[in-house]
Amino acid sequence: MKKAVYCAVYLISSFVFVTLVQGVFNHGRGENFLFELGKALPVMVPLVAIGFSFILKNVVFSLFFGVYLGALMLLGKPGSFYQAASHMVESFFRVGDHYILEAAADQGHMGIVLFTLLIGGVVGLMNRTGGLENLVQKCMGFAKDAYRTQILTWGTGLAIFIDDYANTLVVGSMMRPVSDRFKISREKLSFIIDATAAPVSSLAPISTWVAYEIGLIQSSMDVSGIEGNAYGVFLESIPYRFYALFILVFILMSALMKRDFGLMLSAERRARKTGELIRPGSSPMMDVSQDQIVVEPQKRSWVDAVIPLTTMVVAAIVGFYVQGKSSLGSEVAHPGLKDIFGAADPVVVLLWAAMIATLVSFGMILGRKLMTLETAFQHWFKGAESMLLACLILVFAWAIAGVIKELHIASVIVEWTKNLFSPAWFPALVFLISGLIAFATGTSWGTMAIIFPLAIPMLKEMSVASGMSPDQLYTIFIPTAGSVLTGAVLGDHISPISDTTIMSSIWSGIDHMDHVKSQIPYALVVGAVSLFIGYLPAGFGVNPWILNVVGVGVLGAILYYFGKNPDLEPGI
Repeated sequence: MKKAVYCAVYLISSFVFVTLVQGVFNHGRGENFLFELGKALPVMVPLVAIGFSFILKNVVFSLFFGVYLGALMLLGKPGSFYQAASHMVESFFRVGDHYILEAAADQGHMGIVLFTLLIGGVVGLMNRTGGLENLVQKCMGFAKDAYRTQILTWGTGLAIFIDDYANTLVVGSMMRPVSDRFKISREKLSFIIDATAAPVSSLAPISTWVAYEIGLIQSSMDVSGIEGNAYGVFLESIPYRFYALFILVFILMSALMKRDFGLMLSAERRARKTGELIRPGSSPMMDVSQDQIVVEPQKRSWVDAVIPLTTMVVAAIVGFYVQGKSSLGSEVAHPGLKDIFGAADPVVVLLWAAMIATLVSFGMILGRKLMTLETAFQHWFKGAESMLLACLILVFAWAIAGVIKELHIASVIVEWTKNLFSPAWFPALVFLISGLIAFATGTSWGTMAIIFPLAIPMLKEMSVASGMSPDQLYTIFIPTAGSVLTGAVLGDHISPISDTTIMSSIWSGIDHMDHVKSQIPYALVVGAVSLFIGYLPAGFGVNPWILNVVGVGVLGAILYYFGKNPDLEPGI
């Protein structure tokens, strides 16, 4: 009952918030307020879905209600009480027969679901053969305590830069049992995995992200009449990707300094003191309760884990090359690796890699006579079955993304803020807007596609109006490009409806909302430093390398003064 009251209060508060914001930005424009408010109300959909997730701690219901609310809004204003009741019933059925069905039927989405189920089965086999257990023992050579294990997890995340999905899978599958051994909370593990997935892939000169990012940069330059090479702009923007750079350094400093704060500190203390790696009463995205080893000790080997994982990584790299080159065809005479990898479909390639890893895992088990084929299938199916809740949440996340797209919520946020821009403040404001849109929509790529065509032409218009030279425009353009690319990553990082955030929860084996709640303070602190130490001074022409050094120093000071060693008792 108490949660129902909280939800009702939050629902009313969301309406009041949207009304007030719309009133502020509508003031003095001469438009009909009620008409404009009607266009702004759809912003409540992501606000309600995300807010209910925190209140109810039930992601599936919260996403369902968000989709329902959006479907109800899309039916329009009812003309009578009867029509209103009819809309409420019709919206309920449209959640299933339109939005969920459409999300599940999408080829790319179904590829991710199949990929998740296949790898869930492989991980189940690796657990039950004792392969992961033996891999943990092999890692003990370096990972001698919780902090070295965190550094090893961070380093593994940096190494798997080719794709963010592959990153979460490999790092999570390999490092979860190692981190469990040293009583690292799943909250901290999932944070490290999530924070080294998209940031690393978005920064890498060769990855599944790079062609998409370059394509958006090039199209915005063409529309704006800005001269230059898009790949050169991509490389020049790397020092201005403050959030992506700072979050990677922040993870390392937290481990080296042995300091945490906020909910993460509480989670780490719980894990160290009680051995409870997840919050009591929580619902982990991956069920590892049935991961008992069924192979005799003398037959267990770390190769049963390493070879399937290595096979998947190698197959993915080869697959990206083969599929990317096939996709390019004769369009590019002499394509480079960035062109080839960028043209590949990551979902298709990862599905190939998962299928190959599954075959290799079965082949090793049967070849070494660890299990019969029937027994191996039973354990594989149990592993895949543990992914069902995660897959359901992914489908609902895609469904609400579809509703959000139809409601044009991103354009409402842009409309609210477009008159706030000025050249020097532009990178900082674009960073904020990109983060807000990615948080509300749960997609970094979608946010980039929305912001680039709006922000760069707007910047060009402002430069002409203020009499800026082409060189002066370029000095603002580079940090602005970086702010779009990394602002989208920040918003995606903290959004509970983001697929990469969900996948980090899956492969860490943690309750999704526990992952989201514990990492938000860290992400927001790093985001604030990125804004105030990075993009605000960058807009006024301060050297980005100086800003990076200062930003790292500020993050270190925050950890030193506000963080505490989770191994020590409170107050020490």
